[in-house]
Formats: sequence, C-alpha cells, structure tokens
Amino acid sequence: RSITSLPLNYVMGLNAMMSHLIVGATVLLTSANLMESEFWEFIKAHKATNFTGVPFSYDLLLRLRPERMNFPHLTTFAQGGGKLREKTFQRMAQLAQEQDWRFIATYGTTETTARCAFLPPELALTKTLSIGRAIPNVTMSLVDDTGTLITSPHTEGELIIQGNNVSMGYATKREDLLKDDEFKGRYETGDLAFFDEDGFFYIKGRNRRFIKMLGTRIGLDECEQILMDLFNTKVTCIGKDDQLLIITPEAEGHAELRQGLANKLKLQPSLFKVIQLDELPRSSNGKILYHQLETEFLGS
Repeated sequence: RSITSLPLNYVMGLNAMMSHLIVGATVLLTSANLMESEFWEFIKAHKATNFTGVPFSYDLLLRLRPERMNFPHLTTFAQGGGKLREKTFQRMAQLAQEQDWRFIATYGTTETTARCAFLPPELALTKTLSIGRAIPNVTMSLVDDTGTLITSPHTEGELIIQGNNVSMGYATKREDLLKDDEFKGRYETGDLAFFDEDGFFYIKGRNRRFIKMLGTRIGLDECEQILMDLFNTKVTCIGKDDQLLIITPEAEGHAELRQGLANKLKLQPSLFKVIQLDELPRSSNGKILYHQLETEFLGS
C-alpha cells in the first residue's frame, strides 16, 4: 500500500504509482504533503506500507523524528530524485536497522523511465550513498572525457544508461513526434559517478555543476557537501567562471563558511561570496532551481 507522497506529474511520483499498480498493489491517493497532519493521519488510517521521497522529502521527514511515530505498517522507505546528504543517508540506514524498516536508495532519470538502479536495503549501512546496481535488462557504464569505457574502480566518469527503458528523445512540439529514435537505447546522463570493487555505483555530481577557479576544477555539489559536513547547515553553491557563491538561510557565520571552504579547497576565502536567502526556489517535486538562482545572482 503505497502513499502518493510525490506529485504524479513528476516522473518519480508516477513511477512509484505505476510500479505498485503493475503488480496489483494498492495505491493510496492524497493531495496532502508530509508537513501536514492530514498526511500522517491518512497513512495511519489506511495502513500505508511504502513511502517514496526525494532528498527534500527526507530532510523534512527526519525533522519529524519518524522513529517516534506510531505507524507500525509503514516499513519501506524508497529514495530517488537526487543525491541525499551523507548524514541523511546514514541516518535513514541506521533507523532502518533499528526499526526493522527497509531503506532503498534508487537512481534513474526521466529519460530512462525513472528508476533503473537500486541498492538492496541490507547494504544501506555498508554502502553509504551508493545507488546500487542496474535493474535487470539495463546496463550502466562509465566513460571518460574521450568517450573511452572506464573499467577501473574508483575512477570518475559520465554515467551511461543502456536498455529498452531509454526513451526515444524529446518532443517539444507536434512535429517532433515524427522524429526517429534519437537516443537509440543509449542515454548519456550528465551525471559523474564511479563504481567500487563490488560494482556498486556512486554519484558524485553533475557535469555542468563544475567551474574553474584559478585553473582548478571545482565541483559545486562537492562544495555543498563540504560545508554541510563542516557546519551541519544547509547551503547551496552556484558558480560561473571564477565566481563561486554560497547561498545560506543564515544571517551570520558567513566568514566561517568562506574560510572553511577555502581551507578544504586550498584557495583564498576572498574568492567566495556568501548570500543570505531565506527560501530557495524549488520545483513542484522539491528540487532546487539552480538555473533560477544563476539567472538572479550570476546573470546567466
């Protein structure tokens, strides 16, 4: 019995619904969100067993202390739609062990029919932040900047998805429906990843989420993770050319953020600028609208 915890016009929400319906499971429909008491009352009344969320969902969920809630039937928690913070992943994995839940990290893209990889729940504690391996009939591989296949563990490259799950391409107008199969069963995700010795994949960030500062290639996703680990605070990093902006909801501690990141990256703190912003622009499924931030603060 799956609860519709994500919008159905979002591919992750649609996938969660369809994957349950195709095996004859129950789908519980509600327009309430997890920050409303109505949502949790609905879960309890209808004995929901499965919850699917994106990183933003899990940030909210952990603030509610789910281990203290009395929902004995709710035992499966699936995650997708982006990379979790390491502490969030570890906390959910720990809670799953303590509460006898199943925490399942998944990976996919809209272009590859939502979820095409998952981490078995019994490995959540030992494979922190892993998206697991590909589902049957799907192949995941990595290529370097020259398009050469990567065969060595712990070597970063672009994640490639191949299989019948790959869509044909994009249609933005009626005429596009006449196009041939553009992807031809192979999709370049734009995600940077590596695999470990056991063949389990890990996402590092987005190809386009990199900038160069003084000739040094810097991952903006990595910068966010560094600051979250150092200060246990949510920040968002954007950049362009030699500009790197740290966006925080906090009105204080800006100098510490600059210095902390500078120490880790071995750069001068004066290269970074901190902006205070109460609320980040987000899509209907909770993802940060980086392009909107870049347009507003970087003029791009």
